[in-house]
Amino acid sequence: MILRLIPLITAYLPIIGIHLSYLVAMNAGHVQECIPYLDGCVTISATGRYPPSSHFFKATLLPQSVFLAVYWGFAVAWLRALNGNSAKPLTLMECAIGSIGFGGAFFLILYVTFLGTYDDFYTVMRLFGVYFYFLLTVLAQLLLVLQVRKYARDSLFKRYTNIQLLLCTAPFVLGAINLTLKATLDDSAAIEARIEWAVSMMMQLYFIAAYYTWKHTGFGAKYTVERGSWS
Repeated sequence: MILRLIPLITAYLPIIGIHLSYLVAMNAGHVQECIPYLDGCVTISATGRYPPSSHFFKATLLPQSVFLAVYWGFAVAWLRALNGNSAKPLTLMECAIGSIGFGGAFFLILYVTFLGTYDDFYTVMRLFGVYFYFLLTVLAQLLLVLQVRKYARDSLFKRYTNIQLLLCTAPFVLGAINLTLKATLDDSAAIEARIEWAVSMMMQLYFIAAYYTWKHTGFGAKYTVERGSWS
């Protein structure tokens, strides 16, 4: 049961942290009062750029990177249990999913660490962090659900994976739209901010759906020890 909470923690920790940071930053006068998903008046990064909101931002997103890495480790184990390969060496796809997922967690650390810095080098590191965090996390989500769909036999399991597939393909569509608008519009900042908030929420909703797929398949962990000279 505790194991199955990992996707929920991975989902809700950034949702709570980012929105709390926005409220604190708004009350401190650092960002505008609006509905970011609709108005695009502020980016996610802006909510955690200055104290005191930056403290809430980093206090939730740095632990989030750890839970994200843990999630991907167990997600690969879950996939191996679904396909009956638990006792076999990792396949190339399983290695790819785990490595890409861990990469997303690493770039989240990089992004949060350098958020609020303005030196040119730090700015590059921050931008690399946020873009690769989004890209690698969504890519790992997509690769995982494409593999899992092979084992979705009943209608409810298929429904969960269909929701996940929608949640991890939409960001690529929105990303393409964002690149197009940035190339054609003089000022696309508000649209880019809306897309950023939407994509971030989709990423977290994917993990909520993952909780239900783990629960539906009865995924759990069993710990054993080998009897030997110590016993």
